[in-house]
Amino acid sequence: MRVLIAEDNEIYAHLISVACQELDCDVVIVDDGEVALERALADEWDLVVLDNRMPGMTGLEVARRIADKRRVIMITSDPIQEEAFAAGVDGFLRKPFDPESLKSLIAGT
Repeated sequence: MRVLIAEDNEIYAHLISVACQELDCDVVIVDDGEVALERALADEWDLVVLDNRMPGMTGLEVARRIADKRRVIMITSDPIQEEAFAAGVDGFLRKPFDPESLKSLIAGT
């Protein structure tokens, strides 16, 4: 499974990456919303994992543009679960998150 991770916090990017790799996923990490949008549309991804607050563009803005083309999980500390699902995301976790919950969500997507 190819996974694009858009997360500007290095610690969270690492935690998400490790969870994905434990499920034998190939991972690419970007730290900017505009770059995430470009990569999400330019390449084939089985899953895109988005933070909300990033430079360039928010994860919610990215989700609105790609959710009809890609599977999306949003992981954020922002209380935007309703907006995220309205934007078309397939899964949502609040930070801080349990890596096992993330792995379950990835496996179910």
